[in-house]
Amino acid sequence: DTLWTGMPLVCLSGVQMRSRAGASMAYSLGVVTWLVRNLKDYEDVAVKLAQNRGALRKARAEMERAVVESPFFDTALWAKGFERAWFLMWDSFRSTGQLDVHIRTVADELENQGADW
Repeated sequence: DTLWTGMPLVCLSGVQMRSRAGASMAYSLGVVTWLVRNLKDYEDVAVKLAQNRGALRKARAEMERAVVESPFFDTALWAKGFERAWFLMWDSFRSTGQLDVHIRTVADELENQGADW
């Protein structure tokens, strides 16, 4: 919800699930300038955004643009990719009989596949 509103979200990348999720969202939206690796950098970015209205306006505009232009919030594309992954997993299992298979779906590949997978 924070991302959808265009609010900058500073993410401290780490080993916990919530920090990896934040980093993943930042990469997906292309706003990696707010992705930091230590507490000092986290503080520096947060203070800069809090104290500098111009930097905050620029960050909000960057986030709003990312929300509109990124496939991150494209629900139809996500559903299509998720469905494609299930088909690929089933096809892989049928042909190999193995469950431990890495499946990769890419948006461009999905678009080229059409609707009849």
